[in-house]
Amino acid sequence: MKRNLDTAEELELYRAESLGVGFFGLSVSPDGSRLAFMVKEKVPQRVLLTLSTEGGTPHELYRGDFNNPLPFANAWTPDSRHLLIHAKDGRLTRLWAVPSEGGALRKLNLAMEILSQPAISPDGR
Repeated sequence: MKRNLDTAEELELYRAESLGVGFFGLSVSPDGSRLAFMVKEKVPQRVLLTLSTEGGTPHELYRGDFNNPLPFANAWTPDSRHLLIHAKDGRLTRLWAVPSEGGALRKLNLAMEILSQPAISPDGR
């Protein structure tokens, strides 16, 4: 839902039905124009989507499962050009970059045993 705090007007942006945890990892792009989130469509598949904050049709960026990195959380880069996700890579958890306009997932050189909720400083450092 999008809610105008001045007028209390509400707009439904997206609706998903789930028998369990089906919607998670919500993050807002630095310019406030897009949302990114994940939807569990079927076990164990998750889909990373972006959606305009004005509504419309979500854009699928990435689909992962246990044989292909299964995303757990996301964070926008300061320039809004990529989303960072973390996903299992063997026994480690690795950071991956996903282009926000679509494209190939890129494995980053940062992995550790426990990595959760990536966050990037607003100034990019």
